[in-house]
Amino acid sequence: MGNFALSARRTPEGWQFRGAPAGLSLARLAGFDLALFGKSDPELRFYYFKKALQAPGVGRLELEVWRKERDFLAIRRENGRLAARYRYPGPKVKNDLSLLYHLRVRPEGGPVTLLGLYGPVRGRLKALGQVAVRVPAGRFLARRFLLDHPGAYFEALLAGKKRLPVKLVLGFGTSRVEARLLRRP
Repeated sequence: MGNFALSARRTPEGWQFRGAPAGLSLARLAGFDLALFGKSDPELRFYYFKKALQAPGVGRLELEVWRKERDFLAIRRENGRLAARYRYPGPKVKNDLSLLYHLRVRPEGGPVTLLGLYGPVRGRLKALGQVAVRVPAGRFLARRFLLDHPGAYFEALLAGKKRLPVKLVLGFGTSRVEARLLRRP
């Protein structure tokens, strides 16, 4: 339990995305942590992504990915040691943050290849229609999108014409991190 801050900032090269816990939280005190960082071009095609995840019993997992020509090269570290290197077939691979911001621009389901901690995850992003959701910022009618795969879990609830992210759930296997909108922008 704690606050998780998401941000997108326009840069001369395109966009920079961040997701990280904000302040001290019970989750951090219990040994959990998740940090996301990504860079994309103006068309939201990412060219760099880093994910760091920590959980008791799992340790620290890091994934760092760079675009190289049409493909992506990835390095996974476990507790600071190199654990794997692999290649993702590009160019339409998404990461947790680029998929969220892609949905804000193009809110539709369909086939997707997502960066998984243990390799590419190919699945179907489902557009599940509208649902009523209550979060600390209030009640919203939001469109729900879901990718449920053993290698990656992604759920986003986007409200209104601006497709404001009111709830985001990320994970893999049975582990999940949930972020909810705390206050209206």
